[in-house]
Amino acid sequence: MSWAGLSPIIAGMEPREFSALVEEALAHLHDQTVLQTHPLARYLVPETTGEARGRALRRALLAAIQELRPSEDVPYESLAWRKYRYIYLRFVEAMSAPEIAEELAISVRQSGRYWREGVEAVASIIRDRCVVPKPPASRNADVLPGLGEPPGAGDRSLPEREATRMGATTEPSTTDLREVVLSALETIGPLAERRGQRLVADVLAGLPFVLVERTVLRQAILSLLSLSLEAAEKDNAAGPVVLRATSVSDAVEIELALTRSGESGRVRADYPSPEQLDQDTRWRIARHLLEAQGGTLQARRLGEDGLAMLVVVPTARPTTLLVVEDNRDTIHLFRRYLSGTPYRVVAATSAEEAFHLIQKERPAVITLDVMMPAQDGWEVLQKLKLQPQTRDIPVIVCSVLEERPLALLLGAAELLAKPISRQRLLAALAAALGPPASDRREGN
Repeated sequence: MSWAGLSPIIAGMEPREFSALVEEALAHLHDQTVLQTHPLARYLVPETTGEARGRALRRALLAAIQELRPSEDVPYESLAWRKYRYIYLRFVEAMSAPEIAEELAISVRQSGRYWREGVEAVASIIRDRCVVPKPPASRNADVLPGLGEPPGAGDRSLPEREATRMGATTEPSTTDLREVVLSALETIGPLAERRGQRLVADVLAGLPFVLVERTVLRQAILSLLSLSLEAAEKDNAAGPVVLRATSVSDAVEIELALTRSGESGRVRADYPSPEQLDQDTRWRIARHLLEAQGGTLQARRLGEDGLAMLVVVPTARPTTLLVVEDNRDTIHLFRRYLSGTPYRVVAATSAEEAFHLIQKERPAVITLDVMMPAQDGWEVLQKLKLQPQTRDIPVIVCSVLEERPLALLLGAAELLAKPISRQRLLAALAAALGPPASDRREGN
């Protein structure tokens, strides 16, 4: 297949413009709903449609990445291996740039260089060949060698790799489940509309936050929604795909239900059984990801014809924030800012009350005003950092005095100059509770 014969539009593109298309597709390598509607898929495989088109584009991208792999006689610490491993880890394993830089022992600047050169190399391979690889006969159609290991290491299936990288090596974090569900529904909505199917969501606004990394949870929900739409498409009498989320004890249950409409008659639905689901790559990916983060995924029958997919994920305990501030208006403002977030706000209007609440509430993080009566914030900060029981609590100094170097020198995680916006407060809290204090540097 020649390039010009495949797509005159792409043939006329500048290499940089085409590389940008390839980079965008690589960034969504594991998002089937994006790939199947991506412009690159339409140009490369115009004869296919829907999910087949997305799978074809994914195979083309994986094959191009694989072609970058040096031969085994090339030293493993060579520049060629590092470039290849960077592209593999970034797109196939979905690692972040800082994680890759640490694993490959390279600088952030080198990471940017490997990113650019790797994407350009993948784009060049795809453009030169213009042939989408045919799927292998085996079930594991998307298997690449383990890139994080030396040559000769055994292959792993795609679900295992994704679970290892996105699930097992991604720390669970506090996530707004309702936001993730609505985001996933928005992503897959056009696909359902194109197929003439309905998605119904019943997700209460008051659901607790969950302890699952957002990307992991979103990918799992997208995989299950895709499965549900595919199953419903095969049944002319299928009703809407209904997603419900409810809070139970210390967990949240997300149920995807497939049922039939009242006009189904006597024809029995042919929804997949739990055993059949276990043979589907999307189901296995979702299960591995969720289990690696402390969740579960099961399937069960609903009556004679229905099918339910049940996700159970642990709820996150609220993070206690102690606001030390003598201005009650500021306290009310912070409470309003943090309403609907995983933070639980307790407040003290004096240093004495603050130390009492620290003993009682054991806060995870503290915001501290500087200009307070009797004992100012600098004295409170020094005392907090001198006492063994409080020195590891991150403290964010909030003040009209922009004395950031002094605040950091005395052990503060950050200084926020008043007036403080909601976005700046949330960002400072997230940063303070993220990396250890020893990893923070002045000026970052």
